[in-house]
Amino acid sequence: MRKVVTLITAIGLLVALVAPAAAQKKKTVEEEWTATAPVPGPAAQVDPSTCGVENASYVVHPFSTPGKGILDVTMDQFQGDWDLYVKDADGNVIGSSTGFVEATVERVVIPLGAKEDIQVHSCNFVGGPTAHLLLKYTYK
Repeated sequence: MRKVVTLITAIGLLVALVAPAAAQKKKTVEEEWTATAPVPGPAAQVDPSTCGVENASYVVHPFSTPGKGILDVTMDQFQGDWDLYVKDADGNVIGSSTGFVEATVERVVIPLGAKEDIQVHSCNFVGGPTAHLLLKYTYK
C-alpha cells in the first residue's frame, strides 16, 4: 500500500511540475498609433536613407522585442502611396511592404530574436497625411 501511495504522490508532483511549463501560452504585445507624415515638401521630414528616395516624409516608431517571436505590423487607413519598412538597430531593412498607389494595406510579418531593437518606418510618398498602424508581437 505504501508503494502505491508513494507512486501516486510522485506522479502528482511530476504533473504539478510539468503542467505549468506545458501550459505556457504565447504572450502578445500590441502597440497602435497614427503616423502623421505630411505630403513631401519643404515642411516634411525627409531623409533619403529612411524610405529609399528623397521625396518621402516618414514617421519612425521604435520597438524592443521582449523575447523570441513573430512581429506583425499592419498599416492601413491611408490614402495614396505609403510604404512600410522594418529596420534593425544598424538601419538595415529586415522587412518591407511597398505596394503601389492602389494598395490599401501594407503589412510586414517577420520572426525576430529576443531583445532586438527595431524601428518601424511608415513612409508617405504621395498620399494623405495620416496612416493607422498596429504592431503585434507574439512571443514565449
